[in-house]
Amino acid sequence: MLVFGGLGYAKADQGKESGAVRRTYVALGLLFAAVGVLLVANTAATVLVRLWTPRATDSATEWLAASAGASVVDVSAHSRTLYIQVRTPGDLPPVETLLADLEGQIPDGVPVVVVTSEGRQVQAGRVGG
Repeated sequence: MLVFGGLGYAKADQGKESGAVRRTYVALGLLFAAVGVLLVANTAATVLVRLWTPRATDSATEWLAASAGASVVDVSAHSRTLYIQVRTPGDLPPVETLLADLEGQIPDGVPVVVVTSEGRQVQAGRVGG
């Protein structure tokens, strides 16, 4: 549409009602604004997830510090859930400690799931409650 407008095809209909042309431009403007808002929202969400992931990694590393040989493999966010993949030779420390460490680091209400190297998923709960 921008190419045809730039080439002057919009001027070919000079005899038509100028109100229709105005409505077309308003509709296009609203369409571009809606797409722009969605792009900004998606970018903001991506930036926030990129900020929260290292914070969650640090908190999970501190949480596992008491377990000899335990380490954080990966922290990722899918949908609204934070997945923390860990490798541990023994049992996990209490997940309540992890949730308490995550408070203030990531927003309240984010569900946290701990995935062990054996494939076991532990539903830790939600941050802040």
